[in-house]
Amino acid sequence: MKYLLDTHIILWYLEGNEKLSESAISLIEDEKNEIFYSVASLWEVTIKHRKRRESFPYLSAEILHYAEQCGFHRVNIRDLNVLAYEDLPDFHTDPFDCMLVAQAKSEGMVLMTHDSKLEPFGSEILIV
Repeated sequence: MKYLLDTHIILWYLEGNEKLSESAISLIEDEKNEIFYSVASLWEVTIKHRKRRESFPYLSAEILHYAEQCGFHRVNIRDLNVLAYEDLPDFHTDPFDCMLVAQAKSEGMVLMTHDSKLEPFGSEILIV
């Protein structure tokens, strides 16, 4: 199975945060699964860090380094992702979340998230 990790799932996994469930960790570490992270997540981390350096200490370069060390695969933002974003229902307004949903849908992946607000997007969403 191909899983695209929501930004907070990446951060929780890399820092060993207790908020990440054992089932999520098992899915991420299962060698049968392919784990992906999005450039959109790096962009989100950069913006949050620039706005709140004290309370959000993460740097995109560190996330990139750790994700690659973990063997995660990068998903760039492609035109088909943008077109899929246009087709999303308009009930969720966070642009990063919507891009991740669009990428999961258009790239044949499941978005692994803790954000239950994304569940209405459909079967491409796994709430952990």
